[in-house]
Amino acid sequence: MSITIVERQGRDRLGEGPVWDAVRGQLLWVDILAPCVHRLSVDSGRGTTLPVEEPIGWVAPRRDRPDFVAGFRSGFYFLDLETGARRLIGAPEADRPGNRLNDGWV
Repeated sequence: MSITIVERQGRDRLGEGPVWDAVRGQLLWVDILAPCVHRLSVDSGRGTTLPVEEPIGWVAPRRDRPDFVAGFRSGFYFLDLETGARRLIGAPEADRPGNRLNDGWV
């Protein structure tokens, strides 16, 4: 899969879960329906968008780690916001494909 991070444009379809990443000086939030992760850098004022493969409910920075934790329709993942790569942590409702993780915090 090829990932292209694009400049942030327009409005969210269903934006939720804002979280401040103090280490990187950025605000993150998700658009559940797009689906994607948005980042806004305070230093540069630049906003970027990372498209993801399925509905996402939240994203949160990890302490002393370059990647993030995210809640997707299919479960919890470690997510690299630079490449879009993700690694499954767990799928708590694998038998319920219509459900998705909505809100979360690390």
